[in-house]
Amino acid sequence: MKVLVVTRFHIGIFGGGVYRKIMKTTDGLSKKGVEVIFHDPWKNNIPDVDVVHFFTTYGGMHYYVREAKRCGKPVVISPVFAPYDIPLWQMRLRVKSAVHIPGWLVGYKLVNFMFALADLILPLHEQEADRIEKCFGVSRDKLHIVPNGTDRQFAEGDPAIFRDKYGLDEFILQVGSINRNKNQLTLIKALKELPFKCVIVGAPMSGHDEYEEKCRGLAGNNILFTGNIDYDDPILASAFAAAKVFVLPSFSEVMPQVLYQAMQAGCNTVLSRNIPIDDEIKDAVFRFNPKSSRQLRKCICEAVRQPPNQRLRQFSMNMPTWDDIAGRILDIYKGLIG
Repeated sequence: MKVLVVTRFHIGIFGGGVYRKIMKTTDGLSKKGVEVIFHDPWKNNIPDVDVVHFFTTYGGMHYYVREAKRCGKPVVISPVFAPYDIPLWQMRLRVKSAVHIPGWLVGYKLVNFMFALADLILPLHEQEADRIEKCFGVSRDKLHIVPNGTDRQFAEGDPAIFRDKYGLDEFILQVGSINRNKNQLTLIKALKELPFKCVIVGAPMSGHDEYEEKCRGLAGNNILFTGNIDYDDPILASAFAAAKVFVLPSFSEVMPQVLYQAMQAGCNTVLSRNIPIDDEIKDAVFRFNPKSSRQLRKCICEAVRQPPNQRLRQFSMNMPTWDDIAGRILDIYKGLIG
């Protein structure tokens, strides 16, 4: 079986969670005998494959969706549809306006076009499926939930590695590219005048250097910026293992892999209320309005006082691995071409 993978054309520049999702999924598929072909803008590989799998809803991919359907190829979309910083009614209004008003909110019009042509759409969880169904009118039988996988390495980190290098332990941790959506600035404001040390792991996303400068300018002596740490570097798993509390203050995310990595490591978790979370562990995390540093400060203080939440750790350890996810997706491909 040959599968063509298409995603936003700048994926290799920014990397991040979507890039890792693609690489982990395709690596698992390759190990199961699938020939994975990554999209090359200088070639048209569509006639030579059995399935075309699109990752994200980047508008520029609509040409390839159209061509894949013209060639009679099954189209699968993993949307990673992330606008959770606006209410459902507003999203529905945007999509409806985009469809009916020429030249208005064209990005939503292209997403609607791609969803209409897709054979199957693979949302990460029920909340994403519900938003796609209600906003774009996608029939439920086209929606097949496939979550992100997990890597067990974050359950096995050695805290001594990070402790020995930076001299820190039992700190507040935030991991992710530095940009406005990740909202490090609110975290820094929340930690003003608190006695806790905080470690921020990540480099500024392209175009967000000014935001990083603002974060560093506001940060007190209790904030450590490590810069980027490679995903497979043992010191990253060590940072999770050494931390007491993990904070994810983003304005909008779908199913951030870093959240479940922190849970595996045993961190108590403080989470923006805009980020969907599994019903089973909703009451085990601390939630706050990402616009409010006051609410975040209160949550951090409460999370620091609590012992490690074993429910979070157990839940994350029971999640499927990336190999499991590749198996599910391979079954989906077989169903489409069989």
